[in-house]
Amino acid sequence: MKKLLPLLLFSFLINTANAWNSRGHKIAASIAYDQLGQTKKAMFTELLKRHPYSDEWLEDFEKESGIELGRYLFIRASVWPDDIKGPESNFPFTNETWHYVNFRVDYSNGHTVERISPGADILYAMSWGKMIMTQKWNDNASQQGFRYTDESKAVALCWILHLIGDIHQPMHCATLYNEFYPKGDAGGNKVYIRKKDNAKTTYSLHSYWDGLLGDASVQNKTITKQASEIIGLFEEKEFPDLDERNPYEWSHQSQRLAISTCYANGIIGSNADYTNKDFGPVLPENYDETAIELANKQIYFAGIRMATFIKTLRWVE
Repeated sequence: MKKLLPLLLFSFLINTANAWNSRGHKIAASIAYDQLGQTKKAMFTELLKRHPYSDEWLEDFEKESGIELGRYLFIRASVWPDDIKGPESNFPFTNETWHYVNFRVDYSNGHTVERISPGADILYAMSWGKMIMTQKWNDNASQQGFRYTDESKAVALCWILHLIGDIHQPMHCATLYNEFYPKGDAGGNKVYIRKKDNAKTTYSLHSYWDGLLGDASVQNKTITKQASEIIGLFEEKEFPDLDERNPYEWSHQSQRLAISTCYANGIIGSNADYTNKDFGPVLPENYDETAIELANKQIYFAGIRMATFIKTLRWVE
C-alpha cells in the first residue's frame, strides 16, 4: 500500500452499518462504467491508479480473466469503503456513519424526512466527496489539513461510487419507530424475518435486503454479465425520475420505498415477534418476488445516476 496522506476530512466516529453486499455495489459500478465514454473511462482509470491501495489492486488484477483493467479498478473502487470498515481496520479514513441517513418511518405518528442524527451521514459524505473531487490544492486548504491531491481524489471517488450504491438501498435511508422499537430499528437491523414458513434461518430485514442480488463470492466476469442483464431489463423503459440528480431526493425516494415495500406498509416490524432474532415471522406472500424486482431496479438506478454524477465532476490534474 502506498504511503498514506493525512486526509483529516476522513476521520470521524465509527458506527456499524452494512449496505448492498459487494456484489450489489460492483453491479452498480459496472452499469455506470458502461455509460461512460472512452475518454472518461481512461480518466477515471488513471485516477484510480493513484489510489493508496492501487498497488494491491493491480497485483490482484493479474489473477483476473474476462475483464478489462478499467472496469476492474472501477468495481474494485466501489467496494473499497466496505473493505476498510470495522474495528480491526488500520486505515484512517474509515467512517461507518457515512453509509446511511436516518429518516423516521412511523406509521402511527407520521413519517419525516428530517435527519434524525444530522452530521457525518451519507448526505454529508456525498457533499464532501464531491468537494474533494472538484477542488485544487491551495495554501488555505493545507492549513486546514485537507489534501486535494490525486490520491485524495481517488479516495473520494471510491466513496462517491460506494455511497451512490448505498443511498439506493432503501434500508439505508429509513429507521422504524413504534412501541416495539422506541429508539428505532437501526435501519432494519433489529427487525428479524424468515423467508418461508419451514425456514430455520432468520435474517435481519437489513441483511435480507443487502443480499437480494445474490451471493457476494462470485467472479468479476459474472458481475459484468449480471450488470448487462439488468441493463437489458430496464434500458427500454421510461422512468421520469431516473434523471433526478440530487442525492437528497434519492434518499427521500429510498425512504418512500422502505415505507411501501421494505416494511410492507407497516406489516413488517408491527409486533413483538419481529424482535425475536432466533425465529422471526415469515415474510408476507409474494414479498420475495417484489423485493428482488425492486432491488434490480434500484441497482439500475444507482448505476445510471452514478455515471451521470461523476461525468459532471471537474477537477484540476
